[in-house]
Amino acid sequence: AGELDVNKLGYAFLSAGHVKEAIEVFEYNVKMNPASGNVHDSLAEALMTDGQKQKAIEHYKKSLELNPKNENAKKMIVQLEKQWDTNILKEKPIFRALIFIQNPILLWKNKRF
Repeated sequence: AGELDVNKLGYAFLSAGHVKEAIEVFEYNVKMNPASGNVHDSLAEALMTDGQKQKAIEHYKKSLELNPKNENAKKMIVQLEKQWDTNILKEKPIFRALIFIQNPILLWKNKRF
C-alpha cells in the first residue's frame, strides 16, 4: 500500500473514533515515508485529537520543515502553543483557581472546581 492509501486507513480509524489505532497507522506511515510532510501532518492531527499536544507540535513542525507551504501546520502550531496545558494545571488547587479565573463558565458547567 502506498502513502496515500495508508493515510486513508488512518483517517478511517480517526473518523470512527479509534484514535489509538489511527496513531499506530500514521506512525507506520511516518516510518515508511519519513520525508513526507503530509504523513507528519496527519500524525500530528491524530496526536492532537488524543491530547498529546507536545508530540503533535513536534510533528506539525516536522511537516512544516518538509513542506514550508503547509498553512495548516503553521496555524496548528500557533494554536497548540497558545493552549494552556490544563492536565498539569488541574493537578494543583492553585492552578485550578487560575483556570477558574480564566474560564469560569466552562468550569462551572463541568463542575471542575
